[in-house]
Amino acid sequence: MPRQFFLLRSAGIVFSLLLLLLAPGCDSSGNEEEADLEVTDLVLTLVPQNFGNPIMATFDVAAGEGEMLELLPGVVYAGTLELRNASAADPGNPTETVERNPEIYQLIYEPAGNVVGALRVDAADKESEYLPQQEGDDNPVGLRTFVSVSDGVTATAQGALRIRLSRYAEGSKVPGGLGQETLMDVTWPVIIPFL
Repeated sequence: MPRQFFLLRSAGIVFSLLLLLLAPGCDSSGNEEEADLEVTDLVLTLVPQNFGNPIMATFDVAAGEGEMLELLPGVVYAGTLELRNASAADPGNPTETVERNPEIYQLIYEPAGNVVGALRVDAADKESEYLPQQEGDDNPVGLRTFVSVSDGVTATAQGALRIRLSRYAEGSKVPGGLGQETLMDVTWPVIIPFL
């Protein structure tokens, strides 16, 4: 009887371990919600640091349409980009997801069209702002930015600001470089008037 009990007990332990290893949907990294990160809308807030009025503009990611950003020459704006998910099926807060996992996400900004050379966007936040015990390289995140407009504009310039949300494998993030997956890619219309 003791030998049979020992064999049954050992088989039960082995079976339990197999269930744990093979159970579907288990992710030891704890990134289940990050796997389905969805962005439906963007809200960009730009606060001028020297003169001008604050700007708040929205972008509908699914429609590919955003309000025109009118940026004044010679102005540096402090920018904040809010990522929203209005999906009824899977509502979530993508901004908070990026803040919780800054080491695997980065927003990349690239001027396009006639605003190239007149518009520059630099990330104002780093991973360590969201992860105080962050180790390794302290790479940019891009939820907060500095948007600088040249004061040398000689004619009204119209173009766009391309914004991409990139996801990286752990430890592979490169400042300004694309990751393994682009989760969002939008082109926001921009105009810089000649004053």
